[in-house]
Amino acid sequence: VVGADGGLTAVDVGDGSLAFRMLKLKQMLVAGKITDDVYKFTLRKMLRVKAFGCGCGAELEKGETKSEGWMCNVCEKDMAAGSVVYSCVDCNWDGCHECLDQAKCEQAAEAVRDMRDARGMEGARG
Repeated sequence: VVGADGGLTAVDVGDGSLAFRMLKLKQMLVAGKITDDVYKFTLRKMLRVKAFGCGCGAELEKGETKSEGWMCNVCEKDMAAGSVVYSCVDCNWDGCHECLDQAKCEQAAEAVRDMRDARGMEGARG
């Protein structure tokens, strides 16, 4: 999918676990609904959002972009001056607020699924 700015845009594969969404994305590729480039771009974004943060594991600093020219290392979109940004100064990593929110939602949903799975296992033992 090509965005309004001419760049690739990730496709929406709906809700579910990361594995389920990855499978759904692969099915879209096989069915010819998306191109290989869109598949790779969307998959890369899914995995980056899952692991929101820099590679060195340092604490991210919340700040604001002071000028144009900043890019989110998760969604690869440009950030306007004045945007909220989470940065690692050590490895020059920047993430936008939208990607952080998405990562938090995915982590919360995964925690709920894990609790449900644990309760189901307890019920099976009893």
